[in-house]
Amino acid sequence: IDGKDRAAALGTGFCLMEMGQDADALELFDEAVKDFPDAAEAFCNRAILFSRTGRHAEAEADLRRAAALAPGEPQTWNNLGEVLGKQD
Repeated sequence: IDGKDRAAALGTGFCLMEMGQDADALELFDEAVKDFPDAAEAFCNRAILFSRTGRHAEAEADLRRAAALAPGEPQTWNNLGEVLGKQD
């Protein structure tokens, strides 16, 4: 995948997540947030992967970034609440 194709990168990352290939998806989303720093979806999806592996502080940071980029996206706020609830 051409790392500069936003739709392809985000779509592929999401498909990898759904197939349980979290390590590959995380690698792709790491690149996506660098290539597309305004892509709230990339931050939100990477946060889901961080949360799945207990990396809640990193998930929180990504969700806060996603919320700042797209404050009208309710799923981001819901995910942030869930991550905050998992932290000690």
